[in-house]
Amino acid sequence: MKNAHLQFSPDILKRLGEELVPHADQGLLELAKNAYDADATECVITLENVHEEGGMIIITDNGLGMNATAIKNGWLILGASSKQGEVTKVFKRVPAGNKGLGRLAALRLGRKAILRTRPHDEPGIEYKVVINWDDYDSVRVVEDVPISIDKAVTTLSQGSDIEIVGLHKALSKSDVQRLSRNLILMSDPFAGKTGYHVALAAPEFSDLESMVKNAYFTDAVYRLRAELLSDGTASFEVFDWKGSRLWQGDSTQKYETVPAVFELWLFILDKNTFSTRKSTVTEVRAWLKLTGGVHIYEDGIRVAPYGGADADWLEINLMRVRSPEERPSTNNTIGRMTIINNDGRLQQKTDRNGYIENEDFFELKRFGQDALKWLAHKRMALAETRRDHEKKQSSAESKKAIDVLDKALEKAVKDPKAKKDIERAVAKAFTTTEREKKALRDDLQLYRSLATAGMTSAVFSHQISQPIGHVDKLLGKIEKKVPAPVKTEIGSLIALLRKAKEKLLAYTRLPLKLLRSEKRRVGSLDLHRIIQGISNDYRPVLDFGNIRLKLQFAAGVPSCLGSIALIEGILANFFANSVKAFDRGGTPSTERLITIQTEYGDDCLQVTFADSGSGIVDIAIEDIWLPGKTTDKSDLGTGFGLTIVRDSVKDLGGTVWAKQKGNLGGAEFTVLIPLVSGGA
Repeated sequence: MKNAHLQFSPDILKRLGEELVPHADQGLLELAKNAYDADATECVITLENVHEEGGMIIITDNGLGMNATAIKNGWLILGASSKQGEVTKVFKRVPAGNKGLGRLAALRLGRKAILRTRPHDEPGIEYKVVINWDDYDSVRVVEDVPISIDKAVTTLSQGSDIEIVGLHKALSKSDVQRLSRNLILMSDPFAGKTGYHVALAAPEFSDLESMVKNAYFTDAVYRLRAELLSDGTASFEVFDWKGSRLWQGDSTQKYETVPAVFELWLFILDKNTFSTRKSTVTEVRAWLKLTGGVHIYEDGIRVAPYGGADADWLEINLMRVRSPEERPSTNNTIGRMTIINNDGRLQQKTDRNGYIENEDFFELKRFGQDALKWLAHKRMALAETRRDHEKKQSSAESKKAIDVLDKALEKAVKDPKAKKDIERAVAKAFTTTEREKKALRDDLQLYRSLATAGMTSAVFSHQISQPIGHVDKLLGKIEKKVPAPVKTEIGSLIALLRKAKEKLLAYTRLPLKLLRSEKRRVGSLDLHRIIQGISNDYRPVLDFGNIRLKLQFAAGVPSCLGSIALIEGILANFFANSVKAFDRGGTPSTERLITIQTEYGDDCLQVTFADSGSGIVDIAIEDIWLPGKTTDKSDLGTGFGLTIVRDSVKDLGGTVWAKQKGNLGGAEFTVLIPLVSGGA
């Protein structure tokens, strides 16, 4: 009987390395974790000529190093996990690196990888390993390439150096910035001294590191602290910016997951709040942009990607969209979830990009979300109390003002007829005011309905975007399994599916972009820039409808006073109406065209939005602005779109009018927006 062994093609190195861990920063982060696992206190990553192909990356640490046995049975073995409960020799750390796949991805960034390591138990000795990846191109299986472990005498102290030579691909500035951010946040800089410091020898790193260390925690208006014990019980407490406890309570729920402490700092980023602070709103905004989000730390080491860009794992922004009042967002908070995972209930994914989303992970997420809901409930109760007080105070002041007016009339007007005339005039003024208040209440009801529709749309958009993200992966797997004889035919069908997926994704992104809270701030606006931005957001939707967009801007930078949300709301409704008009058919022109043209008037900018659709039909031109009036026969129109346009233009101090058939044959809308000084 002849024995055999499993063998692997060199292609497996690519599959397990760069395809599984596609971003350079993920692999380099894994090497920094390896240094942590080697009980290093310092790790430095040096970048040499990395902004062009052929550059070099050097990773140096002062850890315990490795002897020949450790290299052979550990460093050169891929896919091996550390034993559960195992800790490091000196600092008793729980190992942060795992499986070696991230390390493989990092080493394969270049044509050659060189390891030099000096074990603490063999002073004066250095081991060297050279891996030339080109050698694997000419062999049948990985095992056919011998790797030698060379031993030499050295005067250097313990530690390891890894050189990645001849980079296949240049690192962009954004790659280096992302690496810098991840390295800075890796060893929990918010917790003070952790016994491990990792640095990147690059200008981007020192700038970002100084910004992170310039912590602004004391400027937070609220600090939430939630603790989850090993028995599943949890408690919550909130402190103000002075450190005084405002609220505390116990959760009514139990959580079947690892023990954890969740801390969240919430900032109110306005001038009034910062009038008594030493820092500025601008400084804190910049700091939050770099560090914000809720990060997860296990044994003092950050677990990526949580808290990173587009990694709102607690769905803070989604909860804010569902119920905006008194809810935080990732733009005004920073937080950390510190977990104790000694029994390994939470396992990291093979690609090192977060935890496997098992029941324990979802329970941890539920704990964090419940803490946020508890905080929002306390803040809303406080806001209700404040509003009730203001209403009572306002009512009392109004009654007092009427009494003062009556007494003044009694004293000043002696003629009974004149007094009656004045009383009637005052009564009429009060009646008019009441009518205005009723109109405002009706408007409020209308916009609450619109807000509910908008929030529902955003929630659905968020939920739909997640499964859409898996479609590409599934289509890729299907492509690989398609037999060669039908590959062309099936490939064209897959291309159509991908196009449909992109269209769906374009539609789901729009509500989330339009509802961003920072767009509601009032200030001086660059109108051309906003029109260009919303046009870019809608362009994928227009492309799928074969609709050409033409922008014709007047010279200069026209500025108005208002909010981005108002301008975008006007144009978004124009775009939506045009798309629906083209879908209805009856277009007089063979070309589907939308034009947006600007020109200057007397202290204003004239914006003309026109399309070559079917025009405004089946409705009187003066009725298009009324709420609930729509020409959409599909029952999907709300009739609120042009009402929003009318009110938004009015809020900007401008005017708007429409033509049923404009220069392009379809509907044409003209908006006049007053400009601020120096706006043209």
